[in-house]
Amino acid sequence: MNTRIERLINTVLTNDIFPKPQPVEYDQFDEKLAEPMRIAKRLTEYMEAQPAGGQGLTTKAKNS
Repeated sequence: MNTRIERLINTVLTNDIFPKPQPVEYDQFDEKLAEPMRIAKRLTEYMEAQPAGGQGLTTKAKNS
């Protein structure tokens, strides 16, 4: 078994691969947005607030 696979197996065995969802507080101004924009904005905020579950995983915006 190569080192990459061994590292992944050890990570899965020692960490919870299904972390608990983090609550998100939404801006009340969102209610004034058109429905498609509101859904997209809230979905983005929700996904950004959730733990990635693995080390080294970041969003593109945080890297720039």
